[in-house]
Amino acid sequence: MSGPIVILVLVLSIVTARSQGQLLFNNRVNDIVVAPLYGPEPSAPGLAKHGNTVSGIPAGTQTYSGALLSGAGFTAQLFGGSTRVVAANLQPLAPTVTFRTGTGAGFVVAPSFTVSVPGVAEAESANVVLRAWENRAGTITNWAQVLADPGIARGESLPFVTPSLGGAFHAPPNLIGLESFNLATGGVQRFSLKINFQPTNPPVPLGYWPDTGVTFGAKSNGISYGWSHSQSAFAKQSKSTNSPDVRYATFIEMESNAVWEIEVPDGVYGVHAVAGDPGATAGVYRVEAEGILAVYGTPTASRPWIEGDAIVEVADGRLTLSNGFGAMSNRICFLEISRLEQARLELERLTNGSIALGFNGEIGAEYAIEASSNLVQWTELGRPARNSVHRFEFIDPLAADPTRFYRARTLILPTLTAPSALSSLPARLR
Repeated sequence: MSGPIVILVLVLSIVTARSQGQLLFNNRVNDIVVAPLYGPEPSAPGLAKHGNTVSGIPAGTQTYSGALLSGAGFTAQLFGGSTRVVAANLQPLAPTVTFRTGTGAGFVVAPSFTVSVPGVAEAESANVVLRAWENRAGTITNWAQVLADPGIARGESLPFVTPSLGGAFHAPPNLIGLESFNLATGGVQRFSLKINFQPTNPPVPLGYWPDTGVTFGAKSNGISYGWSHSQSAFAKQSKSTNSPDVRYATFIEMESNAVWEIEVPDGVYGVHAVAGDPGATAGVYRVEAEGILAVYGTPTASRPWIEGDAIVEVADGRLTLSNGFGAMSNRICFLEISRLEQARLELERLTNGSIALGFNGEIGAEYAIEASSNLVQWTELGRPARNSVHRFEFIDPLAADPTRFYRARTLILPTLTAPSALSSLPARLR
């Protein structure tokens, strides 16, 4: 009697990487987007305003006293990324543009080609911000220079989520969701750190601090960061000419047991990291920040860099990067860290006695509403609804205690460790 017959079925699958998403850069498209940009308020140059006027699309109620931006003395640029990226970590998109004049004042000189959004594939939506600034006769060419000088008039739109990006199989979308804003001087600077991993020879990108693979310790900027053991021998610069800029051409190939840390105040942070080498695609990129997978993917010849984001909590004074499970040849290029500000709640008692809470939050974050009567024990009431891309609202139908406090927690999702969160400043029911 013959033995059992075993049939082997071989299934071949072909995985193709989707192309980088594209969108159109124009803040005036008839019947679709009309969002002119304005100069500083003459009586209050430090006042930042947002929102469309009644003649905008969509129509709004904001008013501006500043002149419409006009001519080559002002620069505008889009910043974008995935919908998990916090606003401060969005990446600059090429090109920069200037403004039209005459009856076209307030509107950009739109490029004749589409704009690519790194890290976002065709058919996916992107998180986008439009920023503009006075360029001082062309000498201020990028946002890093603007942030370094509070005297430069600058402004940025509220973040918005685009329709699905275009590419080979989809038409690129317009900037639907963009609204007007004005330029202002000064302003509160976000807590942000940018690190470029590189050898000692290449120039350091503007706005970044170099990491050349040395061990943890205080650096020339007064900040302590570095590796668990030296990675200097693995700091490299690619000879390829395909890199968008030096950040993508330089990297440190992390040893499997290497850990990188930076000293930061405890809190919740948005982390943006990029791994890759334009001259080599062998490897599997898995980079964890505080135990949460931030970068994950396999590079290809057409997609040598993998970008990723995570929202993480630091509770020990150090933000930690490490190799994720299954990583091979992690080539970390650069890292951007921005602290999330505490949500500021706005409270309103409704006619039925319930309490309505609202706040502006990050597009890439999720929140929970908590209540307390003593600022010690907190009880979760539920998750707020997202009323718009950055506006969250919640109604507490049982509010009766006049000493009740509320706060919004920023949830750490997804969690590979115990759940944790950043809380908003407590708001009291009076």
